[in-house]
Amino acid sequence: MTMPDNFAELAIMMGGIFSLFVAAGHSAFYRLFHWRSDFEKMTILNRKVLYTIHVFLTLFFFLFGVVSLAYVRELSSGRGLGGGISLSYGLFWLARLIWQIMYFRPSSIPHDLKLLLFHYFLIATFIVLSACYIFPVLAV
Repeated sequence: MTMPDNFAELAIMMGGIFSLFVAAGHSAFYRLFHWRSDFEKMTILNRKVLYTIHVFLTLFFFLFGVVSLAYVRELSSGRGLGGGISLSYGLFWLARLIWQIMYFRPSSIPHDLKLLLFHYFLIATFIVLSACYIFPVLAV
């Protein structure tokens, strides 16, 4: 990994690092959210489907973090395939931001300060991730 030449490259590098943190956070969900007890209440098929989706989503975030750090110049160019991939990943995080705001409204969160802070932490994280990947495309 080399030092970025411009702000677009710095944005992609930051996005890659954030993606790795998101992958690490997802790897703790099973324990953090007590999925063992929740999964016991589900049919085996639903349990396997949900767990499979989660494992591969975590792997996706990890791989995209690595790709972001390995191909900073291509993704930060804002053009061609690199620009298309950056824009797609940025729009993914923008959609996830909107989902967080609309679906996990504070009024629907149990009155737990930790959960509420976690909600706002996720909003900030999704803002940063969407900006990191959309900015290089808009800067062209």
